Amino acid sequence: REMMLELVGRNGHCLEYGGSLVRSDRDVVLEAVVQNGMALKHASLTLREDSDVVAAAVANNSNASRFAVPTAYLTAPSVVLSNAYCYRSCTGSSSSSSARPRV
Repeated sequence: REMMLELVGRNGHCLEYGGSLVRSDRDVVLEAVVQNGMALKHASLTLREDSDVVAAAVANNSNASRFAVPTAYLTAPSVVLSNAYCYRSCTGSSSSSSARPRV
């Protein structure tokens, strides 16, 4: 466990090479996604549902949200805010209520 914590702290993608126990270890996965948000791809399903893990991953790389389980994606405040910001900046919308994407 300690060795994996050190490895993912240097390169989050090392999580890919861990077994199911490592991918289910919350501390190891958090360390990995803080280092590289895209490591969320290699986390266990349970941890991809964890809003704190998802928030840490998205804080590092907003593209990591695509690996989150929808319930975590919708409940992690930083994920919601990050995607709302991206939507507004991509569409040029300043209103979050009845904004429609421009075609």
